[in-house]
Amino acid sequence: MEFAFPWPMSQGEWLAWSSAVVTLLFGLLLFLAPGLAFRILRLQVKPEKAAAIAEGRGRMSGFYLGVSLCCILLAQPLLYL
Repeated sequence: MEFAFPWPMSQGEWLAWSSAVVTLLFGLLLFLAPGLAFRILRLQVKPEKAAAIAEGRGRMSGFYLGVSLCCILLAQPLLYL
């Protein structure tokens, strides 16, 4: 089985692909720098539960990373809806 990366061909596909890349970058920010992401989103954890940042990391970044990677790798038009 041969794997080929689906490059966008039209201007509309490039816009959709670019929005998926921006979503991927946002998901990576939430995953790799949860403290910074919490400050940007103006969220706080309770001082006695400092481990809540780690829980928020997976819950917030998982959706953005999953959807954006599916859109980039599969290139199906219905995924962008």
